[in-house]
Amino acid sequence: MEFSSSQSEIMGNLFVRLKVSLSRGRLLFTGFLSRLMDLGVSMLLMLTLWPLWLGHFVLAKIKGRTWLVRHEYLGRQARPIHLAEAAPLPDGFLASLLNHPLIAKSPFIWAVWRGDLSLVGPAPLTREAAARLPTRFLRRLDARPGLIHSFFIKSRTNIAFSTEAETAVADVEEAHWKTDLGKAARAVPAALMGTDPEAKADAGPTLAMFGLTMTNLTLDEALDEILATCRAGRKERLAFVNPDCINISLRNPDYRRILEASDHIYPDGIGLQIACKMLRLQMKDNLNGTDLFPALCARINGDDLGIYLLGAAPGVVDAMVENLLEKWPNLRICGYRHGFIKPEELDQVIREINDSGAHMLFVAMGVPRQETWIDTNWSRLEVNMAMGVGGLFDFMSGRIPRAPIWMRELGMEWLYRLIQEPRRLWKRYVIGNVIFLINVVRFGKKGAPRAGKS
Repeated sequence: MEFSSSQSEIMGNLFVRLKVSLSRGRLLFTGFLSRLMDLGVSMLLMLTLWPLWLGHFVLAKIKGRTWLVRHEYLGRQARPIHLAEAAPLPDGFLASLLNHPLIAKSPFIWAVWRGDLSLVGPAPLTREAAARLPTRFLRRLDARPGLIHSFFIKSRTNIAFSTEAETAVADVEEAHWKTDLGKAARAVPAALMGTDPEAKADAGPTLAMFGLTMTNLTLDEALDEILATCRAGRKERLAFVNPDCINISLRNPDYRRILEASDHIYPDGIGLQIACKMLRLQMKDNLNGTDLFPALCARINGDDLGIYLLGAAPGVVDAMVENLLEKWPNLRICGYRHGFIKPEELDQVIREINDSGAHMLFVAMGVPRQETWIDTNWSRLEVNMAMGVGGLFDFMSGRIPRAPIWMRELGMEWLYRLIQEPRRLWKRYVIGNVIFLINVVRFGKKGAPRAGKS
């Protein structure tokens, strides 16, 4: 059966209209499910929290204080909304509990019930803060603000490596009831076990654990320090330490001596964050090479600072370089080489690194071999900054995929890696993590014996 051109045009228009109608239907249904989730969860939270609110109300009245204060924020499409939070109470044990930021802002849940907030969305924004934002970030106002937002989860789990504004736009782009439900679930452990951002701001510049002095910085502060070192022409060694590194340092005096001689030791991983919680220390960020390196590449893309990549198996570093230049075409990679170096090749490799003009050397040979290599050859190397980066090259080459963000937010990246390489990593994670926690209790702040001492 053949159709005339006019009939074909009519059929085509009907097909387009049908697609548009189905698309609108899906959006409406998704919106309905999201709103249903908002109502259900907010009702459950209100039923759970009413005793706390009642206690706050009674204590406020006894002290002659206002119970709630209201602040104006911008809702969807920049519509003004007013959110209530509990007013601060005078000093006292009960007051300190009720003044906790998470409890003080819990009346925001009422706004979820009213429809001014969503359960999950970009953080509520004041008019003054919106006026300071570049136009590209105002897309966050296309959606209702959220009681829970990704930046809250990331900042409390020490992986907030993007700005709040960038994360807010991502919340809008990722909005879906399934995604939102996952974020809401991840917010629970982040709220209960994560680090308070306000406490992090007051944290000291160092962390003293296991007899080591670790540099306590945010990712941006660490990048500033690295770049300042290179531009000033100084020479510094940097080491990342995770629970496995701590365990090795407690049984390997040579490795421990190398750590003690490093200019900076960065705390890496959920294990160090748990140790800080146990020892009542405030760790600013989870500083690991896998997150720091791409952020550094973004900073120096098009800069005169150059890098040299040394390590991993043959072919891995080549694939890594291809990926790096595809993402950062103006990144100055001065040289690269796999990590299988014969004794007779050592002089040539060091000469290649020095002649390359690189400012930073990244060595991926595994702990403690990479730190030992840097330490042994440090006096001959002419780079400004050298650091061991473990499995970074495998991740950046694509040989081993990185854990999805939701697992990292839950502090479960170690489990993802264990599933990927169970034979190689079971001892490190299954047994090693238990040994690490024992070492936290055993040594903690008082420290382990110094290198070379029993």
